[in-house]
Order: sequence, then structure tokens, then C-alpha cells
Amino acid sequence: MTGLTRLRGGGMLLVSLVAHTILGGLPWPLVRRFSAPSLGALNGQCWMIRAADYHRFEPHAHLPDEVLEDVKIGRYLKRKRMTPVLLDVQQEITVFMYRSFGEAWLGFRKNAYLIMGGTPFSFSLVFAFSYSRMFMHRFDSPGSSCPSCSLKC
Repeated sequence: MTGLTRLRGGGMLLVSLVAHTILGGLPWPLVRRFSAPSLGALNGQCWMIRAADYHRFEPHAHLPDEVLEDVKIGRYLKRKRMTPVLLDVQQEITVFMYRSFGEAWLGFRKNAYLIMGGTPFSFSLVFAFSYSRMFMHRFDSPGSSCPSCSLKC
């Protein structure tokens, strides 16, 4: 299980992209239907597996020093036939990410910046596209579900 959490802290302009990237970056309706490891990922803010499975597969030991460890662990576990399920856990779990925008940018550059192309140009394009999609979705159909999955945005 991996989840979309409620986020608190500084740099919310950047941090709020995490949920959108998770929802839009992976076709979640296909994750359970196909066994391809490329259709596996986890939200590093919140994921859980049974302790016995964790000790059997030791995902952090298998993938040490990875920059995008949550994505790679999700793919590794999918190869082990553990398919991630994405849940909206915003009512149950709050994650405090960073104290300031500066801290958020440093943390964001470690992971999400690389996912978004790893250059200022590609990041700017994806950032602008992501926020325009979020804005247009909310403006056009307030309260509706995201097209990527059945979770409420």
C-alpha cells in the first residue's frame, strides 16, 4: 500500500506537486492489470508492507543509496509480485515535509526534479503543465475525481 498524505510545512508550492506527479505519472488503473515492473512505484512519504515481506525482500538493502528509492523499491517489489495499491490517506496521515521553501527546493531537487527531466527547462515545462492541469481541473469540474484514478484530488 502506498498513499497520498496530507502535506504540511514550508515550500507547499513545490511539495504539492508530489501528489499530482504520483497521480499523473503512473497509469494507476493499469498497475494491477499488468505485471510489468515499470508499472510499480511508491510514494516515499507513505508506504507499508507486511513486516515478513519487508524482511524477506529487504528492499532498502537491495537498493542502497538510490536517489529515487521509492520508485525503484516499488518496481523491485512489483517484480516480487507485490503490486502497489494507491490509497487516499489524507484524513489519516499528515506529513511535515520542510520548514522553508529553500529546504523544499533542496529536497525537491534530490527526487522530483530528476523525475521532471533534471534540467531547469524540463522542470519549468513540467511544473507549468502540472499546475495548469491542476488549476483547470479544479476550475472546470470542482469536486470531481481525477481522470488518472478514482481518488479525489
